[in-house]
Amino acid sequence: MRAPLALVTTDVTGMIVTRSANARTQFFPSWAGLQITVNGIVGLIASVPSGQELILAAPGVGQFLNPVPLVPNRETVYQAFVNNLQNKITGLSSPISRVPADFAKYSVEQTPVMWVEQVGEHPSDPGRGMPYAWTFDVAVGLYVFVGDSFATPPVTLLNPILDQLEAAMSPASPGGRGLTLDGLVYETRLISSSKEAAGAIVDRGWAYVPAVIRVQ
Repeated sequence: MRAPLALVTTDVTGMIVTRSANARTQFFPSWAGLQITVNGIVGLIASVPSGQELILAAPGVGQFLNPVPLVPNRETVYQAFVNNLQNKITGLSSPISRVPADFAKYSVEQTPVMWVEQVGEHPSDPGRGMPYAWTFDVAVGLYVFVGDSFATPPVTLLNPILDQLEAAMSPASPGGRGLTLDGLVYETRLISSSKEAAGAIVDRGWAYVPAVIRVQ
C-alpha cells in the first residue's frame, strides 16, 4: 500500500532490523511502540537504538538475509500522528485520545481534552502496476469546560492550544513540508473544509480541526 521507508535485513532471531541500501529515511526513537511491516509481516517496535537499527518486541517477522521492504501500515501512521501531537502540545489534562470525547463525562479538572478521529481515506491512481499513494483525512477535536463562564471565557483556553496545533503542523521553513512524523509520511497539514468549527456555549467550548496525512 505504501512505498518502502527502507530495505532492511533481520538477524537470526528476527528481532533486530538493520537498514540496508536504498533507505529513504533513518530510523527515529519516536517509532518505539509503533507497528511496522517487514516484507508484509507486521511487527511491534520495542526500541530504536540508532538511525540504522531497530529492535522488535517479538521475533514474529522472521529472518531475512536479503534486503526486504520496511513500510508503515495504517495503524503505524495514525498512532504516530497522535504521538507527535502529544509530544508537541502542552496544557492538556490527559493523553490525546483516539475516541471522540463525551462532553457530559468531563469535570472542570478533566479538561482541556483533545482527540483524533479517522474520517476518510483517498487513494490516488498512479497507473497500472504502481502502488497507490494515499491521503488520510483526520480531525483533531478539542473540548474545554471552565465551570464559571463569568470568570474564564472557555475560548481563552481553546486559543493557546489551537496555536500549538497550528505550529506543530506548519513547515519548519517557508516552502517546506509540514509534520512528517519523523519520516513515516510525506507530510501532514491542516486543511480548510466544510467541517471545521469552533465555539462556546456558556461555560463549555470546543473546536474541530480537519487535517490530512499525505502518506509516502
